[in-house]
Amino acid sequence: MNKYKQNQKSGFTLIELLVVIAIIGVLSSIVVTSLGSNKGKTRDALRKEDIKQIETAIDLYFQDNSSFPANLTALKNTGYFDTFPTDPSTNADYGYSFDSSTKKYCIGTNLEVIAPTSQCSLSSYTHTVGN
Repeated sequence: MNKYKQNQKSGFTLIELLVVIAIIGVLSSIVVTSLGSNKGKTRDALRKEDIKQIETAIDLYFQDNSSFPANLTALKNTGYFDTFPTDPSTNADYGYSFDSSTKKYCIGTNLEVIAPTSQCSLSSYTHTVGN
């Protein structure tokens, strides 16, 4: 009887190891999922800051030229930017339109995670130069 107890090895069973691996897998998938949404929120915050910079540049352009730029490309070489902001995911320019008769313009982008607070439309108030 003593020989049997001496030969018995201590350790984990296969079932215990599988349960621990399953728990680690579930926890790691939760962490990866939460990190993905944080990246999207970060890109959305960067988009909002970029749009504020473009708004400031358009206001300065209007004060200097008494007109809106025809497109965002017209702002690129004016000296208002060190580096012209582009969408962090696609590296494309932001959407832009203007109405010279009402002195309103609209800058738009698509957000990934953060719900938009307003719609961009020239028929409703967007941004009036001087206000």
